[in-house]
Amino acid sequence: MHDMCVNSCIAYTGPLEKLESCPQCYEPRYQPTPECNEDNDDQDEEIEHVKVPHQQFSTLPLGPQLQALWAQEKVLKICVIGKDILVKYGRNYI
Repeated sequence: MHDMCVNSCIAYTGPLEKLESCPQCYEPRYQPTPECNEDNDDQDEEIEHVKVPHQQFSTLPLGPQLQALWAQEKVLKICVIGKDILVKYGRNYI
């Protein structure tokens, strides 16, 4: 999973991976953390703040998807027939 802007402006990957807010809309990357309870005077107890992103997305690598598609003989035959039709009628786009 990768973090992204709450307004879908950018994905926080590559050179933008370490940013804390969006460079286009200036929205924060993470949801605000709850404030510490001031009534709790236990200083020995440390509260761990986990950064929760506003929005995330996942990716599916294209290479394995195409390899699985082309590995199916039925799909391969359809593609070969389609190419032959395009070449036959002068539309050689491939």
